[in-house]
Amino acid sequence: METIAVIIKDELGLHAKPAFRLAQLANSFKSELLIENNERKVNGKSVLEILTLSANKGSEIKLVITGEDEKNAADGLKKLLNDSLGEGNGK
Repeated sequence: METIAVIIKDELGLHAKPAFRLAQLANSFKSELLIENNERKVNGKSVLEILTLSANKGSEIKLVITGEDEKNAADGLKKLLNDSLGEGNGK
């Protein structure tokens, strides 16, 4: 199991475009991804479920990855998260 914690930096929070990028990347791996926010856990491979987290700017989310390629998935997700979920500098 790999775990990643990240603070949402985007002014709009975890909105549709970054949620899509996150789910799209998660779906490229065999491992399962759970995303947690305020004790709510959702399937990280589902854009709609990610959006129900209502993760606003400043929210801390936790990604829990389990499966045969969890290390590669964690590395890829960390890279995406370090780029503010593909939104550049988080503005």
